[in-house]
Amino acid sequence: MPEPSFPRSPFVYSAISLVAGMVVVILLLTYKFHGNVTGFYRIGDRLLISPLLERSRALIYTGKQGNDGQMFLTLAFDPLQRLPGTSAALDNPIYRGKRLFYPLLGW
Repeated sequence: MPEPSFPRSPFVYSAISLVAGMVVVILLLTYKFHGNVTGFYRIGDRLLISPLLERSRALIYTGKQGNDGQMFLTLAFDPLQRLPGTSAALDNPIYRGKRLFYPLLGW
């Protein structure tokens, strides 16, 4: 019996994974977050938010604490924490400032 002719290259599997990941991101952005990219950051209303974030344009979950994404977004707006409101919006400014790769990627 002949073997299937599907190429078994790591490149093919990587391409399939990349396309599948992009489809998931596009579906989330389009249908769940209605085109608002701030939905990926999971911003809650119980903590302060970055002074540079426009509340009227952000997708904010009412009654929720928020999560690391909210802190990462705050650092993406002001990575060096020069504005006084940035440090106030972080739960632990020193700890969050040490983890700058993801906020820099978001920036």
